[in-house]
Amino acid sequence: MKTDICDADAMASVWNEHGVREVVNFAAESHVDRSIISSGPFVQTNVVGTQILLDLAKANQSDRYVQ
Repeated sequence: MKTDICDADAMASVWNEHGVREVVNFAAESHVDRSIISSGPFVQTNVVGTQILLDLAKANQSDRYVQ
């Protein structure tokens, strides 16, 4: 399944549907030169998206989270 890391409802649905116990987060905007021009996508993916995953991991008592 493909979804947006910043969509908390979709991520929770994936989490519950698949019984996620461990997370390895590779989602990131990585082109620093583009972040200078427009920081919004970088903050959304790299900060908000990570927070969503961390909140889900905590709420679901996940066994492991690797950033």
